[in-house]
Amino acid sequence: MHARGALLVAVLALPLFALPAAIRAEEAEHATDAMLVEGKRVPLPPGAWRVLADAFFSVAPHAERAGSTAPLRSVVLGWILQQRVVALVVLRTNISPAAGGFGLDPDCRRRDLHLARVETPVAPTLAYCATIAHVLHGEARAGRADPAWHAALDALGRNGIAAPPAWLQVSMRFADQDDLLDVRYLFDPLLLGVPQPPEVPAAELAAGPVARLSARLGSLLGAATDATQPEDNAWARSGWGTRAVASDPARTWVVAQLVDWYEEALPELRLGFKGRGGALGWPRPWQVAFRLQPPSAAEPPGGRTSGGFAVSELTPRSEALWKTLSWRAVGSLLDVGVAYFFTGNAGSASGIAMLGGVVNSAAYYFHELVWRDIGASGSPADALTELPEVAIAR
Repeated sequence: MHARGALLVAVLALPLFALPAAIRAEEAEHATDAMLVEGKRVPLPPGAWRVLADAFFSVAPHAERAGSTAPLRSVVLGWILQQRVVALVVLRTNISPAAGGFGLDPDCRRRDLHLARVETPVAPTLAYCATIAHVLHGEARAGRADPAWHAALDALGRNGIAAPPAWLQVSMRFADQDDLLDVRYLFDPLLLGVPQPPEVPAAELAAGPVARLSARLGSLLGAATDATQPEDNAWARSGWGTRAVASDPARTWVVAQLVDWYEEALPELRLGFKGRGGALGWPRPWQVAFRLQPPSAAEPPGGRTSGGFAVSELTPRSEALWKTLSWRAVGSLLDVGVAYFFTGNAGSASGIAMLGGVVNSAAYYFHELVWRDIGASGSPADALTELPEVAIAR
């Protein structure tokens, strides 16, 4: 282990928890900055990470749906200090190459998360997506839980190790034609000194008339058919859900810092997917909590209140729709100008422009979708593959 890594671990552990020297020495022995698994190198924030569980399961690669499966490995890492788990990392990857690849995470199409982003360039050789959300420290419905997560919960319970009721999770998935890497970083929000937010009443989860109208129009136009909406359950009512976070500047700032951290972590994870080097720090709020950065160096809670980062990225269909509308606004002005130039009649020019705008908009929208389908056909981003669940995420 590098000397710098050992110093960071000591700085992390000493001020916040005031551990006895013997315990600090024990934790330092396990310190690491990466996890090597099946040819991938998953970077970790500096800390005393331990393997809590290591398990195997099988899924069907998206090009081999006719009964065949491919084996995957799931590993859960935890950083435990004085009988308290302060961070978790869950990584899943394939054991051997699988023809056709596995596809991206269906959660990357959701609209009820702080961030959901899918990268779908034309005919990509590598596709990836990411989400930022909160998850509850529990287990998914019977038969749907990741086997390593199930084993990790058992291990924590047997050893009397405490965990927060909810985590803030940054997840990233990378997929090419024959490999998969799915990594989830779980951070304890209770370490930040932000008051535990109350649950959102179930009645407030119901969408208002504007939201319902927007969803209805999107469904009719095929723009929102691949999105999951909030459900009336404990996860949706959590105080770290999108509605609750948007109403509180301190929590808004915390999520904004996770978005910034994701942008910094993305290139390191891409290197790790290829088995190369990469290093990660902690997100800014946790750097302050662990005394790695003075509070004055961080933007104070409430300093960043814009909720723009919390809006999910556009799906391919909705992106095509908005591009159509924006282009139509420009095109209609040009149509009116050209028609008026030739006819000299403002009324006739507007009528011609309106009729042409409707016809051309519909043609452009479907033209855009055809090009996307052609470009994505057979690519890693062409399909979605749902892996067993980690925690309670919906």
